[in-house]
Amino acid sequence: MKIAICDDEISVLNEINREISCDVFQSPLELWTKMEQSGCYDALFLDILMNDDNGIEVARELRKTDKDVRIVFLTSSPEFAVQSYTVG
Repeated sequence: MKIAICDDEISVLNEINREISCDVFQSPLELWTKMEQSGCYDALFLDILMNDDNGIEVARELRKTDKDVRIVFLTSSPEFAVQSYTVG
C-alpha cells in the first residue's frame, strides 16, 4: 500500500512524516493484545473476511472500548458494504 500526503507547509509534512507509524497483525487477537498493551490507534484498516473472524464483528467489539478510532474496512466482497456502516 502506498500513501501520499500533499501539503504546502513543509513543517506540516515533517510533522506528519514523524508521527505516522504502522503496525500489522494477522489476527484480531494480535490486534487486541497490542491495543491492551500500548493503547489505542487513531485509525484501523480491518479486513472484513478473515479466516475465522468477521471484521465487522471485530469492529463492534473494538467499539465497546474505543468509540473514536477511525475504521476503514478492506474487502474483496461488496456484500458487506451496507453492514459495515452500522459500526461507524
